[in-house]
Amino acid sequence: MNPSAIETSFQIQDLVTMFLHRVPHVDHENISRVCSQWRNIVTDNSGFLQWRRESEWDEPLLLVFKATEVEDEDDDDDEDSSDSEDEVDEGFQSVVRLVDPGTGRWRSVAPLPQPRLDHCSAFVGGALYTIGGCDASYKPQGYVHRYDVMTDTWTECAPLNEVRTGACCGVVGGGIVVAGGWCGGSHLSSVEFYDPQTNTWEFREPMSSARGWANACVLPGAKVDDINSTDRLCMLGGAADDVDASNDFPEVYDHVKDKWTVLPRAETSVTGGRSMHPLAHPRSGLVLMGLGGGSEEAASTEILPVTAVVLDESASSKKKTSEDVAAPCWRELDGVMHEHGDDLKGLRKTGISTCLALGAHRSVVLSHVADDVVGDQVSSDLLLDLRSNTMTAAPWSLPMAGTGLSCAVVHL
Repeated sequence: MNPSAIETSFQIQDLVTMFLHRVPHVDHENISRVCSQWRNIVTDNSGFLQWRRESEWDEPLLLVFKATEVEDEDDDDDEDSSDSEDEVDEGFQSVVRLVDPGTGRWRSVAPLPQPRLDHCSAFVGGALYTIGGCDASYKPQGYVHRYDVMTDTWTECAPLNEVRTGACCGVVGGGIVVAGGWCGGSHLSSVEFYDPQTNTWEFREPMSSARGWANACVLPGAKVDDINSTDRLCMLGGAADDVDASNDFPEVYDHVKDKWTVLPRAETSVTGGRSMHPLAHPRSGLVLMGLGGGSEEAASTEILPVTAVVLDESASSKKKTSEDVAAPCWRELDGVMHEHGDDLKGLRKTGISTCLALGAHRSVVLSHVADDVVGDQVSSDLLLDLRSNTMTAAPWSLPMAGTGLSCAVVHL
């Protein structure tokens, strides 16, 4: 073979490799069946991830967890046959799906070890960590497991210092901050930090208020180096031991100073700040979104508009405290929250249960699960584009509607 033919062959191979690296991960199993060369390319996990990092090619995927109590054998005939190999342990069965949010295509993946409810999840260092939760008897757990998407395997990690279910977490400072939750006897204000490099947990400054089943988001900050940044974790809402306690004010954690800062309550929502969900808006900063702000007539029919408020720290709109110090306040987010067709009908009747950021300038997934008018479990998932403030129906159709659902985002 002459040199030009060899060069052409290598060029073609490079083009094929580049093409295959851009194929969605959910299609890799089909791609590997085409020929041995293609199979070698898509199964070279280290090479695949290295190429994507160097080319800044990011593919966000959803990992959807479903935990259900194991039914009697007579009722098993009604279960989805594809779930027959899912792990069963201590009264729960674990079903996990990997979903492409752009196309809606999904596939089953390895079940979560020690199936449980109400765990929290965070993606850091190329792996997803599931943290805490409760077993079938609703006993809080301290389990931590790491999931590798490329190998479809789970690895047990160092457990939490304090068992907790219904906690929130986020990636800041190159590690995972876990805050709040319920320990079995009371709600928690305690905070723990996980270092994935050393596989260790340590306690950090607690929140000013105990919170369980709160809402949270990570506010991006400046990058310090390849590992560290000034990202902050924002917590909002949640339950407390005192039924009259109010958690409808946000708290923001600065991991560099190991300090929590309490922000003012957002008073624009009819439903109150506790039901609002914090979001990191690419242009406006911290935004709270929920239902409310409509007329009393609308509120009585449970058809409430989507309300979004942004933290305003500009000099022209700052309020003065008793010490005459400028304090931030909330205002309506500029731009109308557009909707398409009947996409928001389910949202208005069931409420928002989860907001997940797919990326800084990408859509945010809104997942809400509740009973419909006839008592059946329904799921109404939406995608919010923060650049255009538009919401559309999610393209997927998962056979996992009902309670016991949780979602996480992984990146490849």
